[in-house]
Parts: sequence; C-alpha cells; structure tokens
Amino acid sequence: DNLNIQDAIKKSNILILTVGANDILENISYNNSDGIQVNIHRLLITLKDVHKQKVELFNDIHMINPDIQIYDVGIYMAFSNLDKEVLQKLYPLLIFAETKLFINYPHQDIYKVTIRDNIQSNLKEYVDNPDNIHPSEDGYKIIANEILKKIINENK
Repeated sequence: DNLNIQDAIKKSNILILTVGANDILENISYNNSDGIQVNIHRLLITLKDVHKQKVELFNDIHMINPDIQIYDVGIYMAFSNLDKEVLQKLYPLLIFAETKLFINYPHQDIYKVTIRDNIQSNLKEYVDNPDNIHPSEDGYKIIANEILKKIINENK
C-alpha cells in the first residue's frame, strides 16, 4: 500500500512502461502554412539519448528484480486532427523513431509492444481530442489489449 518504486519492482512479475514517445514530439511540428517541420539532427540525438536512458533504466530495474518481465509500449500517431496526406508523410518517421526508441530484448525479458497500427486504424476515435495527444477510453482499451496479447504470447 505504501510501497516505494523499488519495493514495487521487487514484488512485481511484470512492468509495463510507456516511456520516450513524448521526448520526440519536440522535434516535430506542423502548421497549415509551413506543413511538417522535423528537426532531423535534433531528432536523431534525442532518439539516441532516450534509447540509452531506457537501456540504463531497464538494467537498473533488472538489478532490483532480475526476474521481472518488462513490456516497452511503442508509439502511435498522436495528432488525429491532421489530414490523411500529412499522416501518411509522417508514418515512415513514426516507424523509424519506433525502431530507434523502443527495446525488444526477449533474452533479457524485455519485450516491445507495438500499438501504432491498431491506434492508426481508427485514429479519430482512439485519439479523439485534437488538443490532447492521449488516447480516448477506447484508445486505452486498444493499447491494453495489445499489451495483454503480448504478455500472453510471451508466457505460453
């Protein structure tokens, strides 16, 4: 009940993390007059730095509990108000960022959970507020289902 984070990690079998996606947003902007603006140099540095921090974090977690399974939840397109053409142009960048940012080391009990295509399938419903990058209740259900599927598959 009054556990600190380290005690919670010690007592857990599974840890689900959604870390790193917001860090890349500062490198991407869009407005109607200029279109998509991506600071590629800064984005590459950010991806490298966040990946390194996550590796260190996951190592620290495994020092606390060597048997814990870590599920690293991937990213989705957070801007449901953009038109389809813009989203299509950003999609390769999303996939690139995801490959650099998220970790999948099954031999170390670290598993990546891919959610991008599930959220993308009905973006306006799953991220239903153009002023908020977080999913709707239905969007969170989609993410939770993907996490549960991955946990079940890895524990067969």
